[in-house]
Amino acid sequence: SVATMMGALRLEVSPQVVETFSTCNAKDEPIRALQLGIENNEKVVLIASLESTSDVATDCEKMAAMLKGDGEPCYFIFKSGDDAPWSVLSYVPQNCKPKLRMLYAASVETVRKALGTHEVPHTIHCTEKDALLWTSLEAEIKGKIDPSAYDARTDKEKMRDKLDKEEVAICATKSYVHGVKTLISDAATEAMRGLGDGSISAAIMTVESDKIDLGGSIADPITVEELVDKLPKDEPRFVLLRYPHQHEEQEITSTVFIYMCPEGCKVKLRMVYSTTKASVITHASEVGLELAAKLEYGDFADVTTKALYDAVHPPLVEDSAEADRLIKPKHPPHMGVKVMF
Repeated sequence: SVATMMGALRLEVSPQVVETFSTCNAKDEPIRALQLGIENNEKVVLIASLESTSDVATDCEKMAAMLKGDGEPCYFIFKSGDDAPWSVLSYVPQNCKPKLRMLYAASVETVRKALGTHEVPHTIHCTEKDALLWTSLEAEIKGKIDPSAYDARTDKEKMRDKLDKEEVAICATKSYVHGVKTLISDAATEAMRGLGDGSISAAIMTVESDKIDLGGSIADPITVEELVDKLPKDEPRFVLLRYPHQHEEQEITSTVFIYMCPEGCKVKLRMVYSTTKASVITHASEVGLELAAKLEYGDFADVTTKALYDAVHPPLVEDSAEADRLIKPKHPPHMGVKVMF
């Protein structure tokens, strides 16, 4: 079956975790950290708790000693003091298995939402044991504390409010949104690396709160027709797909980028995705992905294996005018396929 990691959509946070955190959140509870793990790739469970003392540095040493080693990741829900906010410390060591690393990276937001993003406003990513010591954490936490971090709005609400404030300019030749700065989440980066090492077959990416994030990843081989069936019909998406096929009697696996922008998308949302697609392509290149084709579709019916093959291996046409016609076909606005260079 198709193995999909959908972060906030699939993973369950156990009631015990939520109840324990609610109890610990009371100021009279002397808890420094809760250690959490993902059980059977489907549920976040409580592993252990660490009582707080007056010495936060010593407590952090005890927390680091709770790690099991052997590349096993975990989360710590950590609080440095009575008046300090809680943070998720996502410990994912370098020698962690790629699929497990991706699962933990993609599930941080699920944990935060289950506990309350206003209660746990910060996430700190750690790849080494020493990163859990107070000498490292103190500067990280101080850097995270910012009034905007306590925003209780959901990611979609933040995006909606952001778009409502943006000035959108549309003319006969181009359309754009001013000043949209795009960041790439750790989960999206890990997915790109997974595509590179073959541990996953496809990654679906979204844009939320001015950040490109991982919407889902698929481990098992999947056709492009099966993949687009999983995409929403009224919102854009970015897709990176490993495309195994035969060409000139050789087995080849190519990686392709697909920007899916359905005809019914809202104009503002379409503009945001249009201005951020270059960031995805550039970042994919930076992590070592070689993209054999960069495609843009508006009609789901056009997304076929044959279209993918023709994009990766364009037909040879001697007449230059005819070649241009094949490479860049003209379609009505927001429909058909467009090859990006």
